[in-house]
Amino acid sequence: MEETVISIAVFSVAVFVVGMACGLLAGHFVLPGQRRSRRLQAELDKALEEHTAYKASVTNHFHKTAELVGQLTESYKSVYDHLASGARSLCDRPVAHTAIRLAETRLLEDSDGKKAA
Repeated sequence: MEETVISIAVFSVAVFVVGMACGLLAGHFVLPGQRRSRRLQAELDKALEEHTAYKASVTNHFHKTAELVGQLTESYKSVYDHLASGARSLCDRPVAHTAIRLAETRLLEDSDGKKAA
């Protein structure tokens, strides 16, 4: 009877060890896929965050550029207005008339050499 109890105990331990070995092998082959999946998801999340930050940076850059170009345009307009005012008050009538007429024409030409509309 005692031998039967020992045999059952040894058999139980052997089954436990074999079960553990099978579980470890299965985990070894199944879990790398899960680990790889988690790693790839983390990389994807990081790439999405970097892309979002990059898009925000580009948006801010072009917003600032638009502001600066607007300020530059206003500065050029102020300089032109100043020069036109001086021409009106300091020069003969025909010169002042020419200076004012320049304000009404476009200064940029398209690639055909025609004045832009």
